[in-house]
Amino acid sequence: MAMSRDDTKRYPYLLAAATVQSSPSTGTSGANQLEEDVDMDDERVDAHARPGLARPTYLAIDTNIFLDKLRLVKALHTFLSTTLAGCILVPSAVINELDSLSKSDIVAGVSPEGDVHLSDLARVATAWLLQVARKPKEERVIRCQKWSERLDTELRKGDDKILDCCLFFAREAKVSLWTNDQNLSLLHSS
Repeated sequence: MAMSRDDTKRYPYLLAAATVQSSPSTGTSGANQLEEDVDMDDERVDAHARPGLARPTYLAIDTNIFLDKLRLVKALHTFLSTTLAGCILVPSAVINELDSLSKSDIVAGVSPEGDVHLSDLARVATAWLLQVARKPKEERVIRCQKWSERLDTELRKGDDKILDCCLFFAREAKVSLWTNDQNLSLLHSS
């Protein structure tokens, strides 16, 4: 399904939770540290294509997946590192959300060792992202969205920003979004 920029403005939630296709450290916060440490040059999306693929393939990952399924994300990262079958896309809204959650007092669950705090899960996810994003560019299968890689700079809601990220990259790549967010999934299907 090819959509024009006008279509995406009128129907911002049409393309989201499933596959989205289109034609063609000095900072104190985790998000600032990640942005400063990751190579932020101005290369285009096609520079992140993997050998043998017709177009780049991205899997955008929502915050809830990093919090709930980090072990699976790490396994996927390892798989992609060996097969070069695609790239994990991290929307800037996800990085900001992880940073905000790293300051949370919310208890996410209980383990045999005691309470599991949301802030701990967010810090572990951010630390892992920072670790893999620091790898040399030719070994990297993580792609963090840059501030300049947005279609609509006026969006305020995190879900809208994640959809915008997917739509931005879908202009030149195949993009899928992995989320457990029911509202984001509902917006996609409406």
